[in-house]
Amino acid sequence: MIYGLITVDYEDYGQRIDKVNAENNVFVPSDKIMEFFSGYNIPVTFFVNVAEILAYRKFSLREYFGYENHLKKIIDSGHDVQMHFHPEWLFYKRENDLWIRGPDPIYISEFGYEIGRGKSWLSRDRKLINLNEYKEGLQECFDFLNSLNKIIAYRGAGYQIFPLEINFPILYDMGVRVDSSIYDNYSRVKPELSSFTFDKKLIYEVPIVEWQNKLRWDMSQRATSVYQVYNVLNKGEDDFFMVMMGHCKQKVYFDNLREMLEKVKSLVTFITFKEVINNEFNDNRSEA
Repeated sequence: MIYGLITVDYEDYGQRIDKVNAENNVFVPSDKIMEFFSGYNIPVTFFVNVAEILAYRKFSLREYFGYENHLKKIIDSGHDVQMHFHPEWLFYKRENDLWIRGPDPIYISEFGYEIGRGKSWLSRDRKLINLNEYKEGLQECFDFLNSLNKIIAYRGAGYQIFPLEINFPILYDMGVRVDSSIYDNYSRVKPELSSFTFDKKLIYEVPIVEWQNKLRWDMSQRATSVYQVYNVLNKGEDDFFMVMMGHCKQKVYFDNLREMLEKVKSLVTFITFKEVINNEFNDNRSEA
C-alpha cells in the first residue's frame, strides 16, 4: 500500500513585508485547495505558521480573528491542521501600520546559540535573542493551535528540525510525535518509519518527497512530472509514505494536480498524520 499525505504550508509572505495580505495570500487560496481535494475525498493537512497568527493577536489586529475563524472552517470541513513554525515572527514589530521584520534568520539552526553556558544567542544580524523567549513562544504557538485541534505533527521553517538539542525536548514534551520538515533525494519511507531520537525521546520522520532531478512532489510546481510520479508508484514494491507539499501563498497548478490524481488515485491511499502514527501501521509504536 502506498500512503499519500497532501500538505500545505499555511503562511503569508513573512520575508516580503510589502506582500503580506492574509485574505489574498492565505484564506482564498486555502479555500480553493480545500475545495479541489474535497472533490476527490482527499484530506489536506495544513501546516499552520502559528507565530504569524499570534503576531496579529499581539498587536490587536482584526486579521487575527480572520485566521481563527478560518482555521475552524478548515477543521469543520474535515481537513487537518498541524504546526508549522517560523521563529522570526516572534520578534516582528508594528510601526505606523507596517510590519517591522524580526531577526534575519528564519531557521532556528542559523542562530548562533550557547546551550551549556547561557540562555541567549546572537543572530546573524547581531541582535541578541533570548532562548527562553524562543521556547515560550513555541509553547504559546502550540497551545493556541492545540486548543483547536490535537497537534501531533510539526514542520520547521526552511525544511529543518535541527538543532535537536533545542527543538526535540520542547516538541516531544508538547506531544509532537511525527515531523515532516526535511526532504532529500527520493527514498521510500516504510511504515516502520525512520526516526530521530534525542535523550531517549523519539519523533518519527516522514520527509517531503524529492525526486532525483531535485523537484519536490510539489503542487506549486508545474514541472512535477505526472508520468515520473506514476512510474515510481506503479512499481508495486513495499508499503511506503509519500508527502506532497505546497504553499497557499503560491500559485497552485490545479490542472497538473488533476491530471496526476486521475492517474495515481487507484495506487495511493491518502491519509493524515494522525493515521501515520496509528497502530495499524506499526504495532510497536506504543509510545506514540
